Parts: sequence; structure tokens; C-alpha cells
Amino acid sequence: MARIGKIFFFIFEIIYFSLKKLFVKYINGFFSFFLMRQKKYSICDADLYQKQWYAECYGLENKGYWSSLCKDLVASLDLDPESRVIDLGCGTGYLTQELLPKVKHVYAIDPSIAMLRVLRKHIRANNLDIFHGTIEDFVCSSPPIPLILAHGVFVTLKKPFRTLSSIYSYLPHKGIFTFSVENWENQNIDGEPYEKFLQRQEKLTTELELPNLQILLTAESRYTKEDVSLLIQSAGGHLLDCSERTMSTSAEDLFDSYELQGELQHLCSIQKEDHSLFKRDLALKREGIQRKIDAWKQLEALFTGKIWTIGTQYIFHTEALKE
Repeated sequence: MARIGKIFFFIFEIIYFSLKKLFVKYINGFFSFFLMRQKKYSICDADLYQKQWYAECYGLENKGYWSSLCKDLVASLDLDPESRVIDLGCGTGYLTQELLPKVKHVYAIDPSIAMLRVLRKHIRANNLDIFHGTIEDFVCSSPPIPLILAHGVFVTLKKPFRTLSSIYSYLPHKGIFTFSVENWENQNIDGEPYEKFLQRQEKLTTELELPNLQILLTAESRYTKEDVSLLIQSAGGHLLDCSERTMSTSAEDLFDSYELQGELQHLCSIQKEDHSLFKRDLALKREGIQRKIDAWKQLEALFTGKIWTIGTQYIFHTEALKE
């Protein structure tokens, strides 16, 4: 009888602690979700990434700068040349091209067909597979891939807790997920708050009859290191390390972004498939809008010689912990 009692108690103990862990996990998830909903977070317009004209000019305003961020991320990892890596939210391939010569195979995943179209045009490699979709859509016949990287993706997520949970569920025990989170608080142009600079820029673009192409959004709050750490824990991950760096570059790169977006939109509107500089200028001159070329030059003067302090970038190194 005593033996039966011990067995019963042992089974009860297993069920109790299993339910307790499950309860704590979902309660943590609920409170994380609730707390995150109380803040107004600025996210990049995810729909924008689906547009072909935006994909064509994505990052072109300063290839060297964005490439350097990806190089720093790759350098911070101890990559095994025989490893397989997922580049989640690969976009047009800035991180992908840094990974290809350093690992055995890269799986580039992105929900934007437009972005992947640009990636396929510029990057070709035997050790690269490209997938359209999200981590939930990703199917691989091999065992789970133990390393996932994501650069500049977190701020576009509309449901970060759900995405993180899917990632940690997919990864094997001790599998690594390293990702960046950008915080644009205190963003400025030569010390002038970014919002005030935008007001002056918008006023000038209106006077010059140029399109207003503001891409970065403003909000009352940004993701903090503490916010993301809480999400990681609630989603089933474990934070190994978090580093940070200040992001800054020439303000002229910001102008280049506006100009490229505006002129590529114009070319798309007149159904020009070739976006080369020669045909771009030719199309503008044929339509007799040299005045707009001069207007772009006036707008450029607002940005010339200034430093754009973009904000802070956090790099989170995390791992999945399985029961």
C-alpha cells in the first residue's frame, strides 16, 4: 500500500510541476503582452517592404554603412565553417552576403517578394537557398538549424511575442538566435531633434512641390533593452548577452534615401522597368521637368555636411531552452 502511495505521489508531483511551468510560462506571456500593449511603439511600415520601388532602393543610400553593421554582427559570432544558418528577414541580402563565405549553407527567409526579387538579382551562390515566408512557413527536411540571425527585423514585427515563441520552438535545445533591435530615441541631425528637422524638411519639400517621403515613424516610446529581455524570457528563450552601439552616418545618406525613393516612384508611375541613372535622367528631361531636378538640389543643401545620429542598436544573443 505504501508503495502504491509513493507511485501515486510521484505521478502527482510530475503533473503538478509540469502544469506549474506551463502556467508560469503563459502567465508571463500574458503579462509581457499586456505591458507591451501599454506603450506606443514605433514600427517601420511593414507594408512598405512589399513595394517593388522601395525594395529597389532599400539600403542603397549607404551600402557601406549597412554592410558595416552586418559585418560587425557576423564578427561578433564564432561561426563554424561547417554550420548552416538562417537569415531571417533577409531583405535584399546585406547580412546574407556577409554570411555566405563564412558558413556551409545559408537559408534566406523573407515575407516580401519584392525584397527577394532584388536579392536574387544581386546574389547568386551554390550554398544559398531562398524562401518566401516567415519562420512559421519555413520547412526543411534536415534537422532543425541551430543558428538563426535577424538584422533590422525586430522593429518591423507586429506580433513580436508570437514570432519569438515560434523561433524558440523551432530551434533545438541550446540553439542560438541572435538579433538586433534599433531604438531611435534621441535621433538628431547635428544635434537638432529629428522631429524638428523633419518639420523643416517637410516645409521645404512642400514649397518645392516634391513628395513627402518620411519613412521613419515617431512614437512616444521605443523598445528598450528591458522590454526585449522580458519578451525573450516569456517566449521561451534565455538571454546570453546584450551589446549596444550608437548608429550614426552622414545626413547626406538620408537625403539620398529621399531622392531615390521619390525618383523611383516617379519611374514606376511611367512604367519604366530599368532604373539605371541614365534612363532616370533621360526620362526626367524628356518630360521637361528639369525644374524638379533643381528642386532636389535645393533640398540636398539642407542635409549637406551634417551628421545623422540615428539612435542605438542592441544586439541580443539568446538561446532556446527545451524541457
